[in-house]
Amino acid sequence: MTTHLSPHALVKPKVWLKPGTLLFYGSNLDTNEHEHHTIQLVFPRENSACFIGEEKIESNLIIGPKVSHKLTLEEGWILLIEPYSHLGQRVSQYLGEQTICTFPPIVGHDMNPTIDANAPLHIFLPYLTMLKKQTRLDDELPTSIAPRIQSLLDELDHCLSGKCRKPSSWRASDVAKQLNISESRFLHLFKQNIGIAWRPYLRWRRLICAVYSLRQGLSATNAAYIAGFSDSAHLSRTFREEFGVSISQIKQVLAS
Repeated sequence: MTTHLSPHALVKPKVWLKPGTLLFYGSNLDTNEHEHHTIQLVFPRENSACFIGEEKIESNLIIGPKVSHKLTLEEGWILLIEPYSHLGQRVSQYLGEQTICTFPPIVGHDMNPTIDANAPLHIFLPYLTMLKKQTRLDDELPTSIAPRIQSLLDELDHCLSGKCRKPSSWRASDVAKQLNISESRFLHLFKQNIGIAWRPYLRWRRLICAVYSLRQGLSATNAAYIAGFSDSAHLSRTFREEFGVSISQIKQVLAS
């Protein structure tokens, strides 16, 4: 995918990345034909629109995984979701047999990107509630995380404080042994508590680690090593598969 962000963009691009989701806000976004692993939600801003091929769409939009598309967005939000997460399953059920579908905006709901700029996912809660009401998935997560799983997450969070624990050492069997439970019990407990399976979660954590390293000005090669990828080509392939963008494009956004 080739992405063009106009130097006269209305809003400075912003990127938020958490396990299972990548959120992007920008304007004058224009891509070549591409597809990726994730589900894509597009929220054009007021008086903005996006194009799928030659079709102009002014409403909110869901694009299924592995669906080839060309996207032009004047200004708005793009939310990428891991398909096997709880949220991804909910959106997939809403999508049904369709590869692309629209859904209506919530009248009066503020989608201003300046609100809580460090953690804006709450902006989408009314839409996620709407999706829940229109699907039958009983996938509520526990109100608290099991202590064993929380301790594991705390260790992984060292990566974001500059004390990286290379994710390549976090095999499910090794983690289960560390937590004194069986591998099958660990995998079930993790999915039950976090809403996404261990393997795709770890892949997202590696990508977060790589983005953090790139944000510190490190090269793609060094970012790949720190995040546990075999080399920069492996990191680049994973970025394209998950997000539909290249490392160089992510670095441009982070530097803007």
